Amino acid sequence: MALSITATYNDDFGRVQISFTGANTDADYAKVEWSKDQITWSTIRGGDVVPVSAGAGHIDHYDGYVFGVVNYYRVTAIDSASVTSLTAGAFTTGNNSTLAPPLPGGVAAGNMMVLKVSHRNTAATVTTPTGWTRIASGSGHFEHFYRAYQAGDAAPSVAFSGGSAGDSCSAQVLGWINAGTPLHVQTQVNTSAQDVAYPGGTSPTKNTVWLLDAWKQSAGTSGATAPPSFTDQQGAANTAGANGETHLSWRTDQATNLNSFTSGVSVWTGGSAAVSKARLLRVPVRDFTDQGTTSMTPVLPGPNSKPYWLMNPGRPGQNIRVEITGFTEITQGGKTGVFEIVGRSAPVIVSDIMESPAYEFTIDAPDKQAAKELAARIALGDPMYLLVADPNADIDTFYFTALSLKRTLDAPMSSWSVTVSAREVSQPAPAVYGSTYIWNDVTSNYASWTAVLADPQNTSWSNLVDKISSSVIIVP
Repeated sequence: MALSITATYNDDFGRVQISFTGANTDADYAKVEWSKDQITWSTIRGGDVVPVSAGAGHIDHYDGYVFGVVNYYRVTAIDSASVTSLTAGAFTTGNNSTLAPPLPGGVAAGNMMVLKVSHRNTAATVTTPTGWTRIASGSGHFEHFYRAYQAGDAAPSVAFSGGSAGDSCSAQVLGWINAGTPLHVQTQVNTSAQDVAYPGGTSPTKNTVWLLDAWKQSAGTSGATAPPSFTDQQGAANTAGANGETHLSWRTDQATNLNSFTSGVSVWTGGSAAVSKARLLRVPVRDFTDQGTTSMTPVLPGPNSKPYWLMNPGRPGQNIRVEITGFTEITQGGKTGVFEIVGRSAPVIVSDIMESPAYEFTIDAPDKQAAKELAARIALGDPMYLLVADPNADIDTFYFTALSLKRTLDAPMSSWSVTVSAREVSQPAPAVYGSTYIWNDVTSNYASWTAVLADPQNTSWSNLVDKISSSVIIVP
């Protein structure tokens, strides 16, 4: 089931409701982002860790979207688990023949697989199997490929060219859960020797696993030492043809937390001195299990709708659409100190960037009670957000804090107004967000679970969560 995303504007509290289904069941949270151009993406408030249950989740977007134009939403489903190894498929050998190495045990959709292949003849080349991608080129007879498993995948068909009858060849498929695209780090080519030297490497993060694969143009090896922190030796000496080889590999797990290690030499017992190669691969945590986008255009419900939303990012239940009747001039204070110097006519200054813009705006209220409620919403002291729905309005959308409030009786119509002295502030971090409906709301609104279930609006848990909390305590 593919990831399906919907985004719908709901005018109850000025929110775009984003919901998704069909995420991989491995995902335990999702990241939800917004964009105006699909180039620059920003995490919506509360969108850094959105819970996922049975591949589904939802979140509301209150501040940041733009009315009247296309808004884009991206959902990235993420599995926070470590990379873990699957049981390797059987090590398969042949005599210059096409091989079909079996897939790892227990492999499931989305698991990452690496196919390692070698041929005793250094003049031979490996044909890339259908559906697989070569990780790095240039080794010819010693190659590695990757593929994310899809339901129905069968063992790859590994064919060679340029070899001769009697040349031993081998292939094996390894696998990992929650792994991303394998990356080539370094390949080391060694002159004839009994032991096999291998390269070192570094990773930008410790959240990775490593695969070291080594080949030697000699069979009969009865054992080899693994590099420090590497385990799970796979492969063996191969005498399927008269001309033998040895193909061994080791890997780490993410718990090892190995982000760098030095090159070294693996001691190989038995066989004879011969040329060898060693390749180091890095297998990172996959970035996501699923990712998808959708788009929508928020539109106010009617031509006479009030064109401003007064929002509280931390308390969405306090959001309200308002009519603003006027703005004052915009002022910006300075933070520059001027200091007179004895014996000089020109002073020196200690300067800094100017303060953010400040101004007053007036909100219309039909009566005294409505004016009191408006003032109470702003008097909470939280960072506020004024969303301007009309892109042609004289004022832009902005975040602010209220420095003072003034309620006025507007004669002769006896209507009221609330004047806000505001100063623009930085946007609160995405982690600052308000719950739509919290446990306290459930206990306040319902006397029992029977009452919760009896409410015709609560046809599902999702509907209950989608309710908006309007409860807030203001201490005078």
